[in-house]
Amino acid sequence: MDINLTISTPVFENTIEDFGTITLRELDLSRDTSVLHNWVTQPYAKYWGMLESSLDDVYTEYSKLVSKKDYEVFIGMYQNEPIFLMEKYKASSDRIAEFYDVKDEDYGMHILVAPVTQKISNFTWNVFSSVLEYFFSQSNIERVVVEPDVRNDKIHILNKKAGFKYVKEIQLPEKKAGLAFCTKQDFFLAKEMLQKKASSKQVDNKYVTHLTPENFAKANRALVKKAISEFSHELVLQPSFINNESDKNIYQLITDDKAISY
Repeated sequence: MDINLTISTPVFENTIEDFGTITLRELDLSRDTSVLHNWVTQPYAKYWGMLESSLDDVYTEYSKLVSKKDYEVFIGMYQNEPIFLMEKYKASSDRIAEFYDVKDEDYGMHILVAPVTQKISNFTWNVFSSVLEYFFSQSNIERVVVEPDVRNDKIHILNKKAGFKYVKEIQLPEKKAGLAFCTKQDFFLAKEMLQKKASSKQVDNKYVTHLTPENFAKANRALVKKAISEFSHELVLQPSFINNESDKNIYQLITDDKAISY
């Protein structure tokens, strides 16, 4: 196995509030092959199509990919750890061009997120949206095309959340795929809608923060007090006078349960 000693430098960074920074760097086969092999051979990565691959297989495959024209491979980093693989290709130079009227500004992508070791809120979405932020930061890219396996329900949900629009199913040699597109406008509109939804939820939460168990108990006591007062005034209830304390007349109301009185 040849060893590439070149250390990749970051090509893109995306800082997300209350999450941190996701960094994109070029694939470095000398240090990334074993990481990729660990990812692509796990059951969750079945749609990647490399479950039975050896370490050499992974090295050979990605050596071929990075040498292809208009094809780039990146590793996503978070807190100094690799967290996802991303392949970027120009659609007009790829087989996908056979299935639709391709434009010069169309680029495709494949994303594989690292296996989950700890649950982090919005982790996958932050990865996915960061990749699209990178794509649409490139002046030569106007539209992103994807062709996930039709059985991959999780990625379809994520695609649609990001603004991808599915147009048809296509038959590739290894899978039946859903062909979908996302323009820069589609993505930023989807992000805006998500932000509005999040803001609306925060506003809703603001109006229910007072509903604590202590306040609920206090409200219940006030309602019972009001009910006893009104029913006593109408002579439906007849509390008994007990004594006078601090210029206040004290009454007692006995209930059907002798253990409970007011």
